[in-house]
Amino acid sequence: MMQHRRHVSPRESGAALTVVLGLLTLLALWGVTTVTSNSSESRAVENDRQIAQHYTTHAQAFYAAEAGSEEARARLRTYAGQHRIIDNAPDDPTWGVAIGITGEVQEPASHLQHYERLASLQTDLPYTVTIRHATRAADAAVLRWGDERGAGAYSRNATHGANIYVITAYSAVGEARHTIEIEAAPEPPPTVPAALYVAGPLHMHGEHTQIIGLDSCGEQHQAGVRTTLPSSDMTLPGEATIAGVPPVAYNSTTLHVQSMVDTLKERATVVYVPAAASSGEHWGTPTFGTTLQTPSTCPEGHIVHYDTHGTRGRLQPGTTGCGVLLVEGDIEINGDFSWYGAILVTGSLHLTGGGIKRVTGGIVVAGAALLDAGAETSLVYCSEAIARQTRSMPLRILTWRDALPTTH
Repeated sequence: MMQHRRHVSPRESGAALTVVLGLLTLLALWGVTTVTSNSSESRAVENDRQIAQHYTTHAQAFYAAEAGSEEARARLRTYAGQHRIIDNAPDDPTWGVAIGITGEVQEPASHLQHYERLASLQTDLPYTVTIRHATRAADAAVLRWGDERGAGAYSRNATHGANIYVITAYSAVGEARHTIEIEAAPEPPPTVPAALYVAGPLHMHGEHTQIIGLDSCGEQHQAGVRTTLPSSDMTLPGEATIAGVPPVAYNSTTLHVQSMVDTLKERATVVYVPAAASSGEHWGTPTFGTTLQTPSTCPEGHIVHYDTHGTRGRLQPGTTGCGVLLVEGDIEINGDFSWYGAILVTGSLHLTGGGIKRVTGGIVVAGAALLDAGAETSLVYCSEAIARQTRSMPLRILTWRDALPTTH
């Protein structure tokens, strides 16, 4: 068999070489690109890791500082138990406490040497905390949070209310540093300047009514009845018993009742929505005194918020409670009723339906009040019944500042 061989010309051989070299060049370029790409991806992964680590450490430092401020706030509460921080110098602008001070803090050393040093309640989170009194820049007067004008509006002042505390929490996690500073103060009790305060007209009927403004559990004696109106707008039966300092105070300061309700309803433990056929509610049961003039007692405390949504609200016979009753709108209270603490009503109040009605504490009504005949009513002012309801609350945060995080 004859074999046929094809002759390859130099031109064709050169072309094949060119093709091969081209392919090799492409493969080389692909290899370089792959190596470069892998290197870039590695750098990107490393950058992402560093960013994630940076974020994580700063987040840990932030939340640790938050935890430190919360420990301080919790230990300043009245009912904080054996770990409570007691402010034994409320008028001293240099008073201070340091919690868990072992390393760096954002506080001058000259301050710290006067501070009481306490151990933290935990050891897992890396924070330190300082607590001091807020002071006025002009004269270093210690600042308080309370009702300076006795009108139901809370503000910073130097004379009324509880101390405002500056709480600075500092945390360090790795190279991340974080500082949080808050101002906080105990929640003031509602302003109740009488056994019965009424901004609108007051009408009482019947002889079985006793309104006592003399403090039955302290020395903060108040008026029996206090109103913003002149005596011409009051109907007081001669047979009713009204006592206080004075028994009846006319033309008094108008209270910001809605403002007090707005402040306290944020802390409501009960939001009352009456059922279609509701019976008397029970938010605690006061223990009556031996006489109508003797104050009741009650160990419980609730903040009950009842928004009537523009209608006349009703509490059915047999309702009892301890704490603060906040009513937005008009309210009608029927039959037997007992309460230990303060009652704030932004509308009108109607006590009706007979039965026995006993309130130890005080009632504040922004509208008119009507006390019907047939009801045996005893309103006894008690400063302790009013004040104790806010003592167990966490301190109110007035300001919150997140200092810019840093990295060492």
